[in-house]
Amino acid sequence: MCIRDSPQTVMTGLELGAIKASKSEFQVVTNKVCFFHSVQSISRKIQMRGLARQYGNDANFSGKICHLFALTFLPADEIPGAFNELKPHLPEEASEVTDWFKNNYVHRRIKRHIVVLLFNHQCCSCQILA
Repeated sequence: MCIRDSPQTVMTGLELGAIKASKSEFQVVTNKVCFFHSVQSISRKIQMRGLARQYGNDANFSGKICHLFALTFLPADEIPGAFNELKPHLPEEASEVTDWFKNNYVHRRIKRHIVVLLFNHQCCSCQILA
């Protein structure tokens, strides 16, 4: 199959392989992550940390966690600052979830002494393109 035009934007789930493949095939493409898959990823982390019951039963707790989902609607360059403002207001019992979110989506993660940004801010922003 031959693709004649190079897309400007590719929307994927959170599969790093798909993101790398699109970058490899279309060097100037901007990757965007689907909002549904972003929410699904955070929800899995909430479940893995044993917080699903509290998330389902405590409106205050779940309302604060939902602010993480909302970050994806910001312009990419505003995500780190907004996260830093939001973090002190997030529930302490969800600190593992918020730290995971920060390490994987907002700031850099250090792996084998190399700083790697797993999903760059452009990728995590679901902001509608004009």
